[in-house]
Amino acid sequence: MPNEPIKVRALRGVTAADFEKLIYRNGFDSKYQERVDYLRKESKINTLRKREECTSIAKSIYSSRLDTSPLFILGHWRSGTTLLHYILAQDARFGFVTRHHAFNPYSALPPLRDWIYGATSRGVDNVIIDVGAPAEDEFPIAARSLSSPYIGFVFPRHANYYDRFITLREVTSEELSRWTRALEWTLKKATYFFPSRRLLLKSPPHTGRIRTLLKLFPDAKFIHIHRNPAEVIRSIYALNSTFSPANYLENPTGDDIIETIIRRYNMIFDAYYEDIALIPRDRLISIGLDEFLSDPIHSLNKIYETLRLPPFAECEKQVRSYLAMIFSYNKTNHPDVPAIMRREIFRRIAKNVDRLGYTL
Repeated sequence: MPNEPIKVRALRGVTAADFEKLIYRNGFDSKYQERVDYLRKESKINTLRKREECTSIAKSIYSSRLDTSPLFILGHWRSGTTLLHYILAQDARFGFVTRHHAFNPYSALPPLRDWIYGATSRGVDNVIIDVGAPAEDEFPIAARSLSSPYIGFVFPRHANYYDRFITLREVTSEELSRWTRALEWTLKKATYFFPSRRLLLKSPPHTGRIRTLLKLFPDAKFIHIHRNPAEVIRSIYALNSTFSPANYLENPTGDDIIETIIRRYNMIFDAYYEDIALIPRDRLISIGLDEFLSDPIHSLNKIYETLRLPPFAECEKQVRSYLAMIFSYNKTNHPDVPAIMRREIFRRIAKNVDRLGYTL
């Protein structure tokens, strides 16, 4: 089994029929034939897993009752959402989508417990991971619905088409229905494995979907974590030359990369700032990554109190233990974006930089 193709994460969970749909629609560059062959084999395994899920636990998943008040962690990619997700997941009162089920969405296996032990770096930074760790619900949604910007991570020349699913505002009724079914099934499955727990969910695209999420979950609560846009853009740009290519089935052009960075940043925050007024004040808190890192315990107390969550004191010991374990966590230092590109990006995202309260 080749090592590299396994990194094509957005497609690792698709079935054979869905994989062929994507290849038919988007094509692929011949240099990635080995990845395509690998993913084609994986997709056949996923088809078998889907049948197993249907015959073993599907009925129980379907009958699971979704809580209308999940806790969503919002924020642009590379803003600290994963770190916050992992820390909050130390509170055993939360359930979540595990990495195993994120990348094997049709698996009927139960999630692993004690996921922090024996974990390793996730590669893009120094945050530790394991298969039982919490993960983005966007990955199983993408695999089940094919309606996600994460499909555009694999087909970057077609990213503009898939970025419609960041806000869901320009999708057809059929596409929205397919996306909604995938989300609801993903969360029901997490509920099945973590019964009677509030779901803790994290997906950067959800930052642009508040309007839709509130229709589905009228009592939902939200944490928005944000980071200096200069650091976010530098990190995103760096990933396009390091981590992102491992997910490609086609190569982007230089313009594809820059335009996609700008488009996604503005799409997410334009929608976010249009919709935050829909959220009652006691169900949204916004916090900067630097503020959070300077005093995590104080910030967590503030989050729990603002959102009227069960007392933080009841999980503080577990959180402190986890923080001590990751005390050596260091943000990855990325080279800066070339000056001419940086000026163009900052010029075109200036409105949202100002909204977030930063200066460049």
